[in-house]
Parts: sequence; structure tokens; C-alpha cells
Amino acid sequence: MNAISYIVDIVYARLPPLGRTSMVKSTLTQALEDQIVPIVDMILENLADTEEMSIRWGVGHRQAQKHCANIHREYGVGWKIGRTWHLLRKDIETYKPKAPGRPPSEESER
Repeated sequence: MNAISYIVDIVYARLPPLGRTSMVKSTLTQALEDQIVPIVDMILENLADTEEMSIRWGVGHRQAQKHCANIHREYGVGWKIGRTWHLLRKDIETYKPKAPGRPPSEESER
């Protein structure tokens, strides 16, 4: 059972007996599909997975996974879907990992 069917069944069960018709059930299903599917598509369009992040950040896949877990813990950003982390594409540069090692000293720059 998918999420839309589940929601329709809950709403349908709460209707008065005279309101429970197959036409009402199909109308509810269609209305939800018309509203939810485009929203889900828009969200998925704007998500980047760790493979894309590792390429843009110039780090390995494992390092990107670890960094995503850290920023999720610290800032509540990102989602773990299955075994991979996802960020909004607009957040990729904001949460870019820092370069490893110590920052260059002022003496070595001269």
C-alpha cells in the first residue's frame, strides 16, 4: 500500500456512511496525486546525493558521507535516505568541508 492509498483510507473511514462511495474515494485519490506528486518531484529535483557532493567538494565518497553525517548532527541539515546522505543543492557550497591540515601561516605566505 502506498502513502496516498493509506491517507485516502484514513479519510474515507472517517466519512459518514452516506458519504462513502467509490466516487468519493477515487476523487480523493486523484486530488492527492495531483497535489503530492509534483511536490515530491520538486523536492527530489533539488536534492544532491553524496556522489554528487563528493565530486563538487573534491573528496572521496566515504569522506562526503562522513561530512554529511557530521553536518546533520551539528546543524540538522540533510537527510539519510537508504544508505546515502542527501543535501539540498543550494546547501552544497555552504557546508563544504574545510581543507585538511593546518591553515597556512602568515610567514609561509610571504
